[in-house]
Amino acid sequence: MPSLTLVIRAQSLTKGFPVVRTVCAFSNVRAEAVEREVLALTRTASSLDELKGDVRISAPPVLLALMVAPGLARQGGTHPGIVPVMIGARRASDLDRAEADIALRIGPVRGPDLIIRKLGRVRYGLYGRPAQIQRPASDRVYIGFDDSMPDLPQAAWLEAWVQNERARVGARSNDMATLLEAARSGGGIALLPRFAAAEQPELIELPCKVPFEPRALHLVMRPDIRRAPRIRLVADLIAEHVKKENLRAVSEAGQGQVLLAGK
Repeated sequence: MPSLTLVIRAQSLTKGFPVVRTVCAFSNVRAEAVEREVLALTRTASSLDELKGDVRISAPPVLLALMVAPGLARQGGTHPGIVPVMIGARRASDLDRAEADIALRIGPVRGPDLIIRKLGRVRYGLYGRPAQIQRPASDRVYIGFDDSMPDLPQAAWLEAWVQNERARVGARSNDMATLLEAARSGGGIALLPRFAAAEQPELIELPCKVPFEPRALHLVMRPDIRRAPRIRLVADLIAEHVKKENLRAVSEAGQGQVLLAGK
């Protein structure tokens, strides 16, 4: 939204010529605040709807595909008026600008006036085909992260691991699905979320004495949009499905669980 300006004409006391002075009536900061207020009113109005309408859900693509979509698909016939709109996003969606109604975020969540619901923790492991895992440490090939995400904790941890093992990185990507497929195809060993690797029977885990620390998984909403019945329902369905998947993984794999549910 552009700044609004007010033009004031004043008489010069020295030369008698008019002087045009421009005063910012609304700065960019104020304009953005007005925009946020308008969006908040829109969200509040939408909260009056009953169990029908779109619900925009933003999450990392692999998490969306393997955890969110299956859970919502099982409930599709229960509430046919609700239409989930699933947005695969590698960056955090801007909830203030209504890019999403619900966001799933891995790692710390920052931002004022957010409703943050911790669903558990995402565990990671080093996964590859047996032929890769069984090689001597210095002969192993890893699939790393590219430099588009320099602050990603997984990237820093993996680089340090590879250096310590005196191994090498054979390929890089900024897409988790690509890393998963490259490991599954025998291209190397990748640091993957266990909920993704557990679905791939071709992959086995490389034992690690100091594994990558699990990262918190949060469900995030704006307080005003949370009042919409359809959005609150979808948020509860997602949280319930994550908990069920965690219990299933615990029963099937013992200590190899995907998520650790709890607050």
